[in-house]
Amino acid sequence: RSLLLYSFEKKLSLFKFLFKILFLIIISSFNLNKIFKNKKKIIFLSHQRFRGDIEVINKKFCGLIIPYFLQTFFLFLAFNTEKKIEISNFFSKSNKEYKFGREKLRTLLCFYLIPVLKLLKVKIIISPSIHYIQDIDIGIAGKMKGINFLIFHRENLTIIPNQIKALVNLYSQFDKINLDLVIFHNEKTKEIFLKSKLLNTNQTMVLGGLRMDDFLKNLNHQNNGKIISFFSFHKISSIPTDINNRKNKIDRFKKQKKGWNKLWDDMHIMFFELAKNNPNKEFILKTKWGGSW
Repeated sequence: RSLLLYSFEKKLSLFKFLFKILFLIIISSFNLNKIFKNKKKIIFLSHQRFRGDIEVINKKFCGLIIPYFLQTFFLFLAFNTEKKIEISNFFSKSNKEYKFGREKLRTLLCFYLIPVLKLLKVKIIISPSIHYIQDIDIGIAGKMKGINFLIFHRENLTIIPNQIKALVNLYSQFDKINLDLVIFHNEKTKEIFLKSKLLNTNQTMVLGGLRMDDFLKNLNHQNNGKIISFFSFHKISSIPTDINNRKNKIDRFKKQKKGWNKLWDDMHIMFFELAKNNPNKEFILKTKWGGSW
């Protein structure tokens, strides 16, 4: 019996070792020009969601990335589902099913992924949002093993009272997150998380948008008023609504009972008229999400 147990444990150890090697190869293949750099290494989760911040941070650090499919692979192993997981359920402090699933997820991460990050000498894990389900438990597992966990929270344009109230309510239902620091663009967003009691003052900092310094510098040097950009919006921007409700599917660009109908029409018509009357200038319309444009 003891020989069978020994044989099983030996095979299990080999299995774990092979998987760690596989994950090391995958991560290294996405970071071939960086893994041997003599700089303090950090890892970016959901790296495709950063907008210029990575370039700023990489001036002083060596930023590695984890491919998105590898992050979701561990989610699939822990929850055994390909269905979309709702944020409110996943982070809920009262949902025992998801709390158990997240404990299992962190166990898997501590066995297979975090040792690889330690081997690569990663000192900091950074996520772009406090509610990305594919990120947070990687950060928590890393912190459990001595890697610092930071969040550069991207979504900072919360200014409407009803939207603020909805977010405070959402985050107040979240289970506590074991992290080092969350960095915001402005005090208003920081206040939302403090009101929700998800974070305390020692876990928060306001630095503004890291990418904006270089953006403004380049804009002032290169533009000279010849390029005019309009950062567009849809008709229910920042208005709390259940976008994912299949029975009440919402088109963000159709006329809404509660929405920015007149503002949307007026702003876009003004922009198109301005473009028509100034053929010597370049006009860029930066759209927000997909839909019936």
